Amino acid sequence: EGLSPDRVLVMPDIATAQAALAAGDVDAVALSQPTVQWLATHSDGRFLWAFADPGGATPPERLGRPALAVRRDATQLRAALDSLLGVLTSSGDLRALHARFGIGTP
Repeated sequence: EGLSPDRVLVMPDIATAQAALAAGDVDAVALSQPTVQWLATHSDGRFLWAFADPGGATPPERLGRPALAVRRDATQLRAALDSLLGVLTSSGDLRALHARFGIGTP
């Protein structure tokens, strides 16, 4: 499941991912929550960030969890992500994925 390999771009570093997002070469990037939050807050409003927190984690526990930065004008993508994250969170599937890959656990 997921995206086919030809639709996933692996960036060599955060600066390259930020530039690709700003240029519109990609609609979203997935990084750690603190990195995505920093990118969004330093983007002059061009990027939004979303954080899926199925367990009501306190800030120190969030550091190992993934987050997404999405271009502000990628409204369809943002709506699709919001919908999917809502389903995954309410069903418990997101928590199961986090557990499976050790995300957010010491």
